[in-house]
Amino acid sequence: MKKLLSAVLVLSAAACCFSAEMQNITLQIAVPAKSKITIDGKLDEKAWASAPVHGKYYVYMNVLGKTALTKTHCRLMYDADGIYLGIENFCDPKLIRNVITTNNHVDIWTDDCAEIYFNPLADRVSFIRYAVNSNGASHSMSRDTTLLINGNYMTPGSKFKCYTGDKSWNIEGFFPWEDLQLSTGAKNGDVWQFAHIRYAWPNNQFIGSSSAVNAAYSRPHNFGYLLFTDGRQVDLQQIGAILNKKIKTPWGMGLDDKLLSGDGTKYRIAALSTEFKKVENQVKTVTRELQQKKLSRESTKMFAAINKEIDQLSTLKQANPVAWLVGTMRITEKLCDLQWRVKLEEKYQ
Repeated sequence: MKKLLSAVLVLSAAACCFSAEMQNITLQIAVPAKSKITIDGKLDEKAWASAPVHGKYYVYMNVLGKTALTKTHCRLMYDADGIYLGIENFCDPKLIRNVITTNNHVDIWTDDCAEIYFNPLADRVSFIRYAVNSNGASHSMSRDTTLLINGNYMTPGSKFKCYTGDKSWNIEGFFPWEDLQLSTGAKNGDVWQFAHIRYAWPNNQFIGSSSAVNAAYSRPHNFGYLLFTDGRQVDLQQIGAILNKKIKTPWGMGLDDKLLSGDGTKYRIAALSTEFKKVENQVKTVTRELQQKKLSRESTKMFAAINKEIDQLSTLKQANPVAWLVGTMRITEKLCDLQWRVKLEEKYQ
């Protein structure tokens, strides 16, 4: 009887899942450079002032999407020659760790540094990675579509300059299209994957943050997306149509009070408050039913663990609404599975 119950539970759990989990994506905008950029780390050209700022960063390798402890700004521009990158790492300059001074050193990550990932194919697998610390020491590597690693990928035209001010240390970089394995440059409407990982070591305590939720060297499928525009404002309809052509799995992104989501076939725009109500009502309905049941010892443990997850997620509702929504949808599936388990326990025991 126990074997029968286990088999039925597995089949029911598989049938109960609503759909593949929505990925909480991030989007960064690259605009044309309106004036000449001098790579000196100061970011004081007028062009930088008009470039969109990406300032939403998340705790490094945190699946929930908790807000980062460090403040970081990132901007991207492009022209006929390549891409320009401007990063401000806000911090107390006295706490910067910058031991490494030579290029092509594989341990740059042990200093305060940036890891910058470009994926022109947006295939969730390949990338070209640059690492650079506040001394301007850098190292580049690549991974191709077959997962082959080139630990010393040559990027002869790429250059960095770093500058440390009173409140931040900055990175200004330039990446020619050739170094990114492109014969021609990006154009308006192109979509890449992109991620900026920041490592900081204040008082020798590691603090990591990422421009995309749960993105890391080992998790390129979680990299954010980079949209090249002509500099004009793009609306949600345009963004939804462009991203849905590129992303074939369920995805979602919060923009102000809206949820933009898609699945590769269609996209939709909804009020976050409406989506909140839907999943909250689902959680309340199933929770109420389970509370009225006489649960087995194992089911009681599972129910307690799910309730603990609900409590942990509560802090994200304001800080990262989409992360809260995705997490609550995941919990709803777990509650659904538990609901079926309890029904089957009542039937077969």
